[in-house]
Amino acid sequence: MRKLIIGALLLALAGCSEESQASKDLEQVNKDISALESEIQSIRSENDTLDQNIESKEQELNALRPEEDTSEEDNQEAEETDSEENEENSDEGS
Repeated sequence: MRKLIIGALLLALAGCSEESQASKDLEQVNKDISALESEIQSIRSENDTLDQNIESKEQELNALRPEEDTSEEDNQEAEETDSEENEENSDEGS
């Protein structure tokens, strides 16, 4: 009878040990999850900052483009005028 009681106590202790190990494992997993969530939040914050910087640079670029477009239009108009004059001169020479 004594052996049976000792055996039952050993099984109970082993069961408690496994449960406490599972509890420790769960606690560690929860800590890992919290750390990963913090890292994700940090990356999202960095991403938002980069998106804002990109939008700012795009606005600066768009602000510069009308000036470039105007100078390009002037160049195209000058080229068209030159080519029209060249065509007129070649027609008169024929």
